[in-house]
Amino acid sequence: MRKREGATRVSRAGRAAIGSLLWRTGLAAAALLLAAQALAADCTVVIARVASAQGTVELRRAQSMQWSAAAVEAELCPGDSLRVGERSRAALRLANDSNLRLDQLTTLTLGTAPERASLIELLRGAINVITRTPKPFEVRTPFLNAGVEGTEFLVRVDADTAQVAVFEGKVSVANNRGALALASGEAAFAAGDAPLLLIGEGTSEIQRLVIARGLLARASAD
Repeated sequence: MRKREGATRVSRAGRAAIGSLLWRTGLAAAALLLAAQALAADCTVVIARVASAQGTVELRRAQSMQWSAAAVEAELCPGDSLRVGERSRAALRLANDSNLRLDQLTTLTLGTAPERASLIELLRGAINVITRTPKPFEVRTPFLNAGVEGTEFLVRVDADTAQVAVFEGKVSVANNRGALALASGEAAFAAGDAPLLLIGEGTSEIQRLVIARGLLARASAD
């Protein structure tokens, strides 16, 4: 009888250990599933991925009103939005091989799928764009829109103004008061509903935007 009781006690202990192991394994599997869901996009066409995120970087899906932490390599769909908090930085890699560096306090929304014109709606903040794609590429702001022709440029949006500075290539800039064709070393400035202002190379505004571009580049490299 004693041997049988001992065997029973061992059997119960073994079952408890197995149950505990299965429970921990289940938790780990659930965590992996949640992580995979956080990275995976709920769309048929992925148009961007989060290349880096430093500090507070949040993602809002197109059909959601809720913001959540954006993980590196998270997939982005048309209509998804990304926002970067104070003293934070982020970078996106678009499906057309363009790269975007997002400054602190920046919010943007991704537009159409890559088989059509790539579209970035910049609501506030600053982005440094490096693109060599022959496909149409457009950045929209509340005050001006920038059409890209394979270039590197910076777009900044403040409460009532927007600026575009071109470092390489060409960018066409327009609002409802007119249009400008910008070449390397030129910038455009728009305030409210006023006509666009062309800023030539060497002006203080260009220099300020160049400094902002350098800060973005250094932050992305860190």
